[in-house]
Amino acid sequence: MAGHAHCANKDFVPLLKLADRQVVWLVLKPAVLGLLVVLVIYSIFTLAVYLREVILGEALLSQLLQRVLLRNVVVLEILLPTTFFFGLVYAMTTWHRDGEAHAYYAAGVSPWRIERMLYVVSLVVGVLTLVVTTLLRPWGYDTLEKLDAAISGRLQSVIRPDEFSESRGIVATARSVDQETGVLTDVFVYRRLETRSEVIRARSALLGEREASGITPIEFTDGYSYSFDATSRLLRTTRFDTMRFLHRQPPVNQYQRRQARPTADLATAQTIKEISEYQWRFTVPMLAVALGVLGVMLGRLQPDQPAYPRYLLALLLYVGVFNLASATRSAMENGQIEASPGMFVAPAVIAALILLWTALRGNRVDRPA
Repeated sequence: MAGHAHCANKDFVPLLKLADRQVVWLVLKPAVLGLLVVLVIYSIFTLAVYLREVILGEALLSQLLQRVLLRNVVVLEILLPTTFFFGLVYAMTTWHRDGEAHAYYAAGVSPWRIERMLYVVSLVVGVLTLVVTTLLRPWGYDTLEKLDAAISGRLQSVIRPDEFSESRGIVATARSVDQETGVLTDVFVYRRLETRSEVIRARSALLGEREASGITPIEFTDGYSYSFDATSRLLRTTRFDTMRFLHRQPPVNQYQRRQARPTADLATAQTIKEISEYQWRFTVPMLAVALGVLGVMLGRLQPDQPAYPRYLLALLLYVGVFNLASATRSAMENGQIEASPGMFVAPAVIAALILLWTALRGNRVDRPA
């Protein structure tokens, strides 16, 4: 008798392996495809935004592809768990609705045994999300910040010899541009102010580095300044040996600067916003695992049961999960929640809801009637 049981268990192993491979493939196929489609759409949108900046002289054409790829890297922290969650819900609801899952149940495979592999995959997705949030995302923002600094901090980076270039409200051209020193020769500059405009012709100009306040000093040498009113009527002509004015640009984005800081540096952060950024990098991977568990639970259907109510519920749960995380972060940064437990309140609440849902379901198994 024991020998027959042992033989039966041995024959059962190939069926279990087949079930594992099938459910993993069913989930990964829509998840990976969805991720690629969303990345392509996001890339097209980002490309359009950066092309506009190139036209306005706020970005370099040579950096276009690099910027688009970096934006894809930093947005992976949200797209990775998102596409996995919806791919999981779609795959599991379809598998149950078509009756394939129940064929395994009828053969003696328990729902827990089927779902176990999906929980492992959810954990893997959580680990990948952790790599993105703690390593790739800060690196991406840091690289983007350096590219922005190269453009915004040094106007000579966008001014081309004998070409008109625009940067933050200034149209300028020069016969020669020294990229290292910021010295321009035979300079023409046009800038529009609120009630007037100004044209400057100078033998040379020196462009300074952008300050943290967003101001870039420009010093002109040996030239003329022409001031016009709103109707382009000449108001004043000024001859100068040296003239200095401050070109005001947007200040350094402190939020992006926090996002660009290495995770190891944020571990010893003192300000509440830096602490929230640090905790966010570990909260999102926890949410990715929680979404995987929720996706498995949502995928349990009876054969021929409509899947659309589950899709709607999945959408509502997804919105609720990330809204809860965002609200927790805002509350923490506004001093409404202490730094400990801080943002970890969000995954704790979601874990409690999952346990409650599991307890209410008890040991009930969705099988065909």
